[in-house]
Parts: sequence; C-alpha cells; structure tokens
Amino acid sequence: MTPARLLLTHQPPDGDRETAVDLGPWLRSFRYTDRSRGEADSLDIELDDTDGRFSGRGAFVDASWAFELGSRLTASLVPPHDGDGAAPAPLPLGTFEVDQDETRGPDPSVVVVGAQSAAVLGSASQGFRRHKRSAAYEGPSLRAVCAAVASRHDLALEYLAATDPPVERADQRDEADAAFLARVCDRFGLLLSVRSQTPGGALSVVIYDEAGLSTAPAVTVRRGECEGFTLPRTLHTRARAATCSYYDPAKGESVEVRVGQAETADGRTPETLTIRARVGTEAEARALATAALVRGARAGADGRLDLAPGRIDLVAGVVVQLVGFGAPDGRYLCTESSHEGSASGYRTSAQIVALPSSPSSS
Repeated sequence: MTPARLLLTHQPPDGDRETAVDLGPWLRSFRYTDRSRGEADSLDIELDDTDGRFSGRGAFVDASWAFELGSRLTASLVPPHDGDGAAPAPLPLGTFEVDQDETRGPDPSVVVVGAQSAAVLGSASQGFRRHKRSAAYEGPSLRAVCAAVASRHDLALEYLAATDPPVERADQRDEADAAFLARVCDRFGLLLSVRSQTPGGALSVVIYDEAGLSTAPAVTVRRGECEGFTLPRTLHTRARAATCSYYDPAKGESVEVRVGQAETADGRTPETLTIRARVGTEAEARALATAALVRGARAGADGRLDLAPGRIDLVAGVVVQLVGFGAPDGRYLCTESSHEGSASGYRTSAQIVALPSSPSSS
C-alpha cells in the first residue's frame, strides 16, 4: 500500500516561477482542512529538517526548499493505493500562501509550515474579508446586494441558490464585506463561500442553499467505514411553523405572514417561531420566515465522522448519505473536512449537518 502524499509546486514570495518539489522522505505529516462556509481552507505540513534544507542552514541553501512566509504552494493530495487497478486521480487542493512557520529541535529537527488559501489572503479578496465599513443597500434582491459588494473587490458572483429573496434595504454596520454578506445570506438560510474554479484562478463569491441539495448526488458512507462517529439527536419541541410581519402602507398596518404547518393532527396550533425584523414587503417576510423554519429544523442535527483509511471524496460542500447507522441514516451536508497523512496512515474527519426538508408556505 502506497501512503498518501502531497504534490507541491512552490513559488517564493519574490519569485515569478513555480518549482515542483518532491517532499519524499522529508514529509512527516500533513493536514488539509476544507471549509465551505466562507472560512479559509488551510494546509499544515510537518517536515524533517535534519539536513537543514527547509530552514536554509548548513550546506543546504536552496530557495526552492525554503518555504518562506509569503511563499505560494499549489497542492494536490494523492490518496493511498493498494496496487490493484488504476491509481486514483489526485485531489487538487488549491493554492495556499504560507502565513506561519515554526522550527523545532534539536532532535528531531522539524519545520512546521502553516498556509491558508490564497483565495483568502490574496489581494483580490483581502479587503473583502478584513476592511470594515458601514453602508446601506437598497435591494431590490439579495442577488443584487451580493453583486454590488462583490464588484467592489473585482470578485465574480456565482449565485447558485434556487431563490432570490427580495431585500428592500440591508444595512452594513462597521463590518467587513464578507461578514456582512454572510450575515445577510444566513438571514435567508443561504451560505457563502469564496473559491476559484482552478488553483490560482479567478476568485468568485459563491452563494448557495442547503434546500437545493435535497436532490443532489450524494457520496455514501457506511457505518463499517468509520473509525468513530458522533451523531447526536436532540429531544426538543421543534417549531412546525413560523411567522413574520411586514408593514403594508396601503392598509396602514402590519400584516402577518405564516409559513409551515397550519395546525396539528388534533387541531391545535403547532409550536411557532416568531421572527422580529424590520420588513417592508410580503415576499421578504415570507422568505425570512421560511429560512428561520429551515434553520430550526436543523438544530441539534450536527455530527462528525472519522474514517480510517480516509476518503478523498469527502470534501466540504458534498452531500453525504449515511447508511447502516440506524435512526441517523439520511442525507447530510459536509460543512468541513480534514485530511491527514502520516506514518500511521491516512485519515479523514468530516463535520456534517442534516439536510432538512423545505417547509411549505401558506
């Protein structure tokens, strides 16, 4: 069985050329963490520095081996292979910028390199995530608000959500643009990510929804594949309906919009969420109530899977079908995954959240 390994190209901070680097026997371990909710992907590499090639000491002074702060690493993960059949294709991890390192010693002498996705640290999105501002946006929809903010940073917008909720007004109060958009999207039950289609390619702000994943293709994980798992179930009174009010200028009064279950089987009013927000239209009130009901259905449905050997197809954003777990069987969204390789083997850990059914509206 060949072990999991990394394929790397390295570009020094002051260089304009990439050099392929074979870490070979110097790779002690690696950890790649893939996130889907607007946070930075990360890559951590632990290297054997006995001969000084990674710290640039002794007889080994070669810039291609010194992963200095600001260096760019383009990485792919090659999973283990038992020699039967064709070798699996590497998983492109993206381009990362080295933002921290640590030298340990003296025995063993080790260099640990930490890097974050260049989609976060790169100049195109640095202001998007870090520079705070206050502003007001006059809709008319969530997509329009997202487009206005993304264009400010020359970022493309990929709006993949099935709905485009109306937004009469959205206020940004001393927030970075990324935090503001994530908050507004979450208000309507949508998710935000910043990604490139290819390593080092143009960046996009991606908006998508969990409800649209209910029929998406899924990767299957069976109980016997797991080294460990945590799938909590919470006994609580789950809201079956939600209400939100908007001001109707024609009537001169607030009007309540209700979504979800009208009444229980025995004729009683079901547990109901009340959304208190400043809303100007019926459509926006309905969208807010629907999103709140979906979030409520998801409460307490988070879980974790630990697989050894790991699975290269368990990445953030994929739908996971659990089989053989009993009551927790069903469809989940992988929100974060970590892939680790070392002398002890290749492991994958996945954070998952149950995909609830979308509520009906009335």
